[in-house]
Amino acid sequence: MINRRFFYGILMVTLVTLSSVNSYSQELEDDELCLTGGKIQEHPQKKFTFGPKLGLNVGKFLTSRRLTDPSSHLGLTIGGFARYRLLDWLSVQGELHYNQLASTNLPISKVVNRLISQTTPAINSSSSDIMCHVIDIPLTVNFSLIELGGNIRPRFFVGPNFSLIMASYADTYVNRQVTSELAVTTNSMFNVSDEFEPFEMGAVAGLGLDFQSKKFLYTVDFRYRAGFSDIFRGAVSDFVNDKYTTSSWSIIFGLGF
Repeated sequence: MINRRFFYGILMVTLVTLSSVNSYSQELEDDELCLTGGKIQEHPQKKFTFGPKLGLNVGKFLTSRRLTDPSSHLGLTIGGFARYRLLDWLSVQGELHYNQLASTNLPISKVVNRLISQTTPAINSSSSDIMCHVIDIPLTVNFSLIELGGNIRPRFFVGPNFSLIMASYADTYVNRQVTSELAVTTNSMFNVSDEFEPFEMGAVAGLGLDFQSKKFLYTVDFRYRAGFSDIFRGAVSDFVNDKYTTSSWSIIFGLGF
């Protein structure tokens, strides 16, 4: 399971970010009040905005029958976005992300056992922590129905997500029976990309906060990403007798030009 310190860290980063944005916007308001004789100058929302994004995610593989209980794992999110504003409160957005999606304690023993079955001694049990390197293409609709003042606008977004699983690796722990009285656990890394489907369909939804300055758009997103299709190929799915999908919670910061 993810250490509680991570969640506290995310909360602290979020609070500091929101506090900084609020302080900066208040300074801008004070400056603009002086320059405009008491009337706040609001920066208009740009029609088209694009820029980079960077964040962290907590990923986990979900099971349909809950025969096993995979644990969460921390990963990196990096990419970019492009947003086109249709109305003052409505916009569409496309993104391209590289995601590290990981989960622990996955029962893909059949895969591991096949890779090392030529060796001895016999395997008692094995479990794997999986890291998938994924390209995500979320397409979302953004709704910005209110404005908090100081050019800060919250928004809700939702849309489909298309994923390409580029590569997958299993950090595997194998318990071998060396003698009748001695068992030894070893750790190895295996490339298990062939055991995963190359594509996954899913969806994303979440809440965001935008701050429009004179030159830049600063954004922060809190989002949930869910996969709908089974990520394992037939052999592994038949072995584990379950359906596995990906999921993650993310905090992502963006800078728009």
